[in-house]
Amino acid sequence: VKSFSRNHRFYWSQNEISVAKVKGDDYCLCLVDRSRISETEYRPTIIQNPYKTIFENDEFIKFPESYQIHFHPTIT
Repeated sequence: VKSFSRNHRFYWSQNEISVAKVKGDDYCLCLVDRSRISETEYRPTIIQNPYKTIFENDEFIKFPESYQIHFHPTIT
């Protein structure tokens, strides 16, 4: 489950992405709009196989928010 409010943006960790890739159709991502959750008719968006849906679809804008950097101790 990932939530967002108005901006339609959420953070998906590398571990979550890896699990989604391995599990394929057995993995779902539920997107909840916090600004609409109190509406009677509101239903969250559910994406089955989100790895395939997101990474093989140009409708989703993807960019790295941060990097984990590993370096050899002799560099410092």
